[in-house]
Amino acid sequence: MQTVVIFGTVAIFLYPAIYPLMSQWFSPETFGIYIGSTVHEVAQVVAAGHAISPDAENAAVISKMLRVMMLAPFLILLAARVKQLSGANSGEKSKITIPWFAILFIVVAIFNSFHLLPQSVVNMLVTLDTFLLAMAMAALGLTTHVSALKKAWGETSADGTGTVCLADCWWWCD
Repeated sequence: MQTVVIFGTVAIFLYPAIYPLMSQWFSPETFGIYIGSTVHEVAQVVAAGHAISPDAENAAVISKMLRVMMLAPFLILLAARVKQLSGANSGEKSKITIPWFAILFIVVAIFNSFHLLPQSVVNMLVTLDTFLLAMAMAALGLTTHVSALKKAWGETSADGTGTVCLADCWWWCD
């Protein structure tokens, strides 16, 4: 977890700093898609995109949310596959573990698509969501000790750096 925090925090400052060098090749929207595709935490995606432009921020958030939306069906399929494999190995029927948060995410996304709630309620929920996200990020920061960050960095910096470099190369070469 600390590696995600470290690399995401670095990305908040690094991506806006390198965008001026890349702006002749990439529009704010394209760079926003890059941010949303390579930064793990939603709040960090928002911060990095916002530091470039509103267009980059919107593209980054949409890209990130598409990744999040794909997570729900993936988890459901993964749970079914794990059940299938565990049942085949043991010869007995096993109970499937349903990732309910993924199901609820899909239900809420579908519900929201029908625009059944008044705009004032939607605005209130967005404000509440922003507040809760800020509280979650603050809690994460307050529970992360510098010693744990140093330890995590020492243990995973090569893996994390390699992963980021591979993801960046794959994205840029595509």
